[in-house]
Amino acid sequence: MLIEFSDIESRDPKRAEDLRFGIGQLLMHQVIWSGDHSSTRAYSALSLPQYRNFLTNYFDVAGFRFIHQAEEQWVGLVPDADAEGSWGRLPLDLTVTLLVLGVMWNEGFENGEAGARSVVRVTFNQFYDRYCQIVERNGRPTIEWREAVTLIRDVKRRRLIDIGEEDHEMSDFDVDIRPIILQLVSEGALSRLELFAQDIELDINRSDSGTDDTTDEEDDSPEDSDDNVEDTSGVQVDKGDHV
Repeated sequence: MLIEFSDIESRDPKRAEDLRFGIGQLLMHQVIWSGDHSSTRAYSALSLPQYRNFLTNYFDVAGFRFIHQAEEQWVGLVPDADAEGSWGRLPLDLTVTLLVLGVMWNEGFENGEAGARSVVRVTFNQFYDRYCQIVERNGRPTIEWREAVTLIRDVKRRRLIDIGEEDHEMSDFDVDIRPIILQLVSEGALSRLELFAQDIELDINRSDSGTDDTTDEEDDSPEDSDDNVEDTSGVQVDKGDHV
């Protein structure tokens, strides 16, 4: 890789410097989204087709898959599933956050709610409600509102989402989920979480209508205990798991 980069540098020193800058930005943020603050130089360099093979091979050595989506105008890094340790281990809260955002993006996309560049807009409180529903049904303690804000800001730092100005009166703000989020969530995990989310909606609707299909005897049965919720949901993300 160093020899290949030296060849680029000897032919076009300015372009080599732009590539070096872009690589550093991509390693720092995970995604370069055209239009973000200070993204022009990095995106312009990393999106040039003549350097695609170089960048693919460069990041492959480090255990990452380099992706360029020209239509949506972003470049990003995704951990190579076959390269152990390429991404490190993510905390449980951040793992669940990415899963929930992936489900919400997929739902919005399938419902025709995606805007320009396949961005799906939700509100933070919508995300927070869904997050709490999922962890509570799995028998885990939920997190405070401010803790969830910190998680969302961490995801924004990775450029996987963008967030709007906070409405202090409503204690809410917009969250624009970018399509790269789906690259970080396995198809199997996303499908299981979508089914689990549907179960949650079913329970909420039953509660709102005042109906309950269970009996006292069923409530006491081991099949419906909290210990088994996690098994039936398919969302079994332990602390330290990879996304």
